[in-house]
Amino acid sequence: MDIERKKMDFMANSRVEERHQYLKSLPVSEAKAVLEALDEFEVTLNVNDRVFQEAYIADYLVDVWEISKNAFWAHIKNACEHENGMVLADHDNHIDPLRNEDIPTEVWRGLLWTLTKAKTKWGGYGECMRDVLASIIYFQTEQALDLPMKCGRGKKRVNLTPRSPEHVERTSQAHIGIQARSSGYGAEPA
Repeated sequence: MDIERKKMDFMANSRVEERHQYLKSLPVSEAKAVLEALDEFEVTLNVNDRVFQEAYIADYLVDVWEISKNAFWAHIKNACEHENGMVLADHDNHIDPLRNEDIPTEVWRGLLWTLTKAKTKWGGYGECMRDVLASIIYFQTEQALDLPMKCGRGKKRVNLTPRSPEHVERTSQAHIGIQARSSGYGAEPA
């Protein structure tokens, strides 16, 4: 099983809906290996290239949860860093693990960032985002097993310092690539 080759084939698809179909064509063990081999930049492309892709991303995330919990958390953490916050779609099945499972501290930090910094306008979509985040925060602060750490009462405190310069640069490059593809710039000639 040549995972690097399969990962290249996976990323060769231009949209997450196509990547998702490719992933579903693989045996679960190979799909898991591909997902866990993605670097942060590749994860960014899968969850933050959102032009007409939100529903496909949500469906993709549901399957990522079933295939690899570690890959799912990496995808959610990255999705929280989008300027518009979490991915929302007609269904919220991809949000269920955040409402029912203890989430890693890094994902918790991302959710807090989304709550305070994302461009979630009041009314319509922003109001829906607020309700989704409220339901996640309720579970994480009332029922999660690692509640003391999330609320700052444990030995390990949540560090809300800004991301490293390397992370900011890499994420900025990913967003520039996404914007260029979305606007038609840099597209391959037909």
